[in-house]
Amino acid sequence: MNTNESDSRSFQEAAHPSFRTAQHSWHIPTRYVLVALLCLACFTSYGLRVNLNVAIVAMVNNSASDKSQTDSFCKGLRNDTSRTDTAGSFEWDQNVQSAILGSFYYGYMLTQIPAGWLCTAVGAKWTLGISVLTSSVLNLLTPLAAYHGVTALIASRVLLGLAQGVFYPSVYAFQGLWIPPAERSTSFGFITSGTKVGITVFYFVSGFLASSDILQGWPSVFYFSGFAGIFWCILWFPLAYNSPSSHPWISQTERNYIMKSLEWDKKQQRTSHVPWGRLLTSVPVWASLICQISCEFAFFVFLAEMPTYFTTIQGFSVSESGLISSLPWVMQMFTAILGGLIADSLINKHVMKVATVRKGFTVVGVAIQCPLFLVTAYAGCNSTLVVVCFLTALSFGAVSGYHVNKLDLAPNLVGIISGMGNTVTTIGGILGPIVVAQLTGDKMHYGKRKNLVILAGCQRSSVVTRKSKSEPFEALYPKVRSTKTFYVRCVDASYQEEEPYCFAWVSEVIRGHQRQQLLNGEEYSGLCAVF
Repeated sequence: MNTNESDSRSFQEAAHPSFRTAQHSWHIPTRYVLVALLCLACFTSYGLRVNLNVAIVAMVNNSASDKSQTDSFCKGLRNDTSRTDTAGSFEWDQNVQSAILGSFYYGYMLTQIPAGWLCTAVGAKWTLGISVLTSSVLNLLTPLAAYHGVTALIASRVLLGLAQGVFYPSVYAFQGLWIPPAERSTSFGFITSGTKVGITVFYFVSGFLASSDILQGWPSVFYFSGFAGIFWCILWFPLAYNSPSSHPWISQTERNYIMKSLEWDKKQQRTSHVPWGRLLTSVPVWASLICQISCEFAFFVFLAEMPTYFTTIQGFSVSESGLISSLPWVMQMFTAILGGLIADSLINKHVMKVATVRKGFTVVGVAIQCPLFLVTAYAGCNSTLVVVCFLTALSFGAVSGYHVNKLDLAPNLVGIISGMGNTVTTIGGILGPIVVAQLTGDKMHYGKRKNLVILAGCQRSSVVTRKSKSEPFEALYPKVRSTKTFYVRCVDASYQEEEPYCFAWVSEVIRGHQRQQLLNGEEYSGLCAVF
């Protein structure tokens, strides 16, 4: 038996009914429990990093720190309660606040590259768990650091960034050790949904706690986040294991299913030469990266500055500001899912080419955002119009094609391209608050207006870059003949009192590398009818 036949046999065994029925048994599969824990990890981790964006509004005594005359703007929206909410303990001007908010990203950027090596060296379970645990402890110590001065607070935020920089690489690494290839898209979508939910919940809760008398108000924001992270760690360390083979409670059926699937997947992962020259000089790659930088600069600015804007300019209380700031992320969950379904439908039904869909969705999202940012900039004290424009604009920020475009450009280099983009866009988290402070100065209202106009310009520049001609990234590799063969196996399931069924798979040779993939649902039903 040759190697290909042996590999095919192993793949068929992984698709055998004994493995498939394990997914329908009464107990919850272990990998599903771990996916739920990873989703909670994203929920908690993002809350640990964004809570300061709301808390800082209550920490700062705006009337003392800002020598601006903000009372003359939107005065009718302010009341005594809102003024009390923002009469904090610290007299930090806009430059100091921006330095504090941006300091997180100095540490975050430094651990992106070594994170992958750490996951391999000590195991993704430990890097992920220690990342959340360290972040939780630092959150509990944040009030103490703040009372010790700006330098201590900035140092704690840099350390938090160092810890959080390991988080997402660890999530990806852990998924690769536990999730079969056929389930990765679904599990990834579920896991990353925790990020949006985390921003929503922690913004809302942080606004409520910061404006309350619980544990002196704003310190309770960090205590809540810190203990939430520690609670997750209590669940994570005893339940998570680095691989199915080392897990003591997983069923033998599920262990075999995962390991067979991953065994085949690992055989397909060939170490090949990375064409750095072509990669770094590729126009489509740089178009995608510049588009990402332009769009995510706006994301970082809004993430950090939106609660402050609604409180200091529009006159909302801290609790109201936290609630309003959380709403766009709820909307993004729905627009992202809807946009993905529409995009896949257009591609699968051959209505549009892949490149056209990616460009079109990016242009549509930006085309909606730009005018809404400009309307918001000149809406003045019309709080209803401002809130509606913000919600609509940021909701369409999730309808974009530049993230998925990396998979289209080079599926086998997507990790490298994503790493390049993630490292560079982190600079936006550093520069965003600094730019805001410099533009705002002593004139809060007109400064915020200039910020919104510049963000609209950044979004417009992303449309310009998307006009760059797209070309297949497969040109980086020599063209080799590709072949595709369909296999179908029918099973008599009468002994289980079930109807006979078939399962099918595709054996595909692309550029000399063999890949097999199970077909399910309507795909293999149709193939069974044909064969």
